[in-house]
Amino acid sequence: MSGATLNDIRSGLDAATRDINAFIDNVNTVIGLLPAPVAAAAADQIGGGIGKPFTLTRDEIERLLHATGNPAALRAAGETWARDVAGTVSGAAATTNVAIMGADDTWSGPAANAYRAVIPLQAAALTALTAAAADANTTLHDFAAALDSFWTSIGFAVAALCVAIASLAVGLLLVETVLGAIAAVIVAVAAFVTAVDRAWTAFTALAAKQAADVATLENRLYNNTAFPDGRWPVSTNDLRDASVLDGDGTDWSLGT
Repeated sequence: MSGATLNDIRSGLDAATRDINAFIDNVNTVIGLLPAPVAAAAADQIGGGIGKPFTLTRDEIERLLHATGNPAALRAAGETWARDVAGTVSGAAATTNVAIMGADDTWSGPAANAYRAVIPLQAAALTALTAAAADANTTLHDFAAALDSFWTSIGFAVAALCVAIASLAVGLLLVETVLGAIAAVIVAVAAFVTAVDRAWTAFTALAAKQAADVATLENRLYNNTAFPDGRWPVSTNDLRDASVLDGDGTDWSLGT
């Protein structure tokens, strides 16, 4: 989605509003020449089939234009998750391995065993974080694409309406053609409203999916398998005791 697209939508809505108002003015110049029942029916059609549905849909689009979203920022955030989080953490996960790490090679005892035991758990947690960060990147990019698609669809709908009504808004209508012109504008407005409704339905459906994906990510970060009790895995032994040999389960000695 670009600024040009949003500006085109804004200018298109202005043009559609101007042309519909001009068309209604043109109709009003000749509608009084029709038989009274026909004129009354035509007036109802103008209000219920043109004025009201167009105004409601236009106002809703204008409301949304005050908070358009920022696909570029979403993609940038996703790339940060991929590069700075997933990329960095995956490197740490690859080296969090007893066979690779040398910190346990020169000591032994209960404390050393507890240290060795927690390393695989921390490696699993790092792997889980890597996957979550990658999924966050995907979710952010998917939502950015949904915003782009939504506003592109709205832009097409507005442009199509402008094309359909522009010629009908120029010049005076004839009594013989006014009813056909009203019917044509009603069709154009109905197509516009339908297109906007479809775009909004598609967007909200994907937004709901993204909300579910975010909830899934949050649940994964509190998963007891990778993060016991929602915390970073640590040894179940209390290793704060610095004693070498005091028989409390955290003893350690140099050598293997």
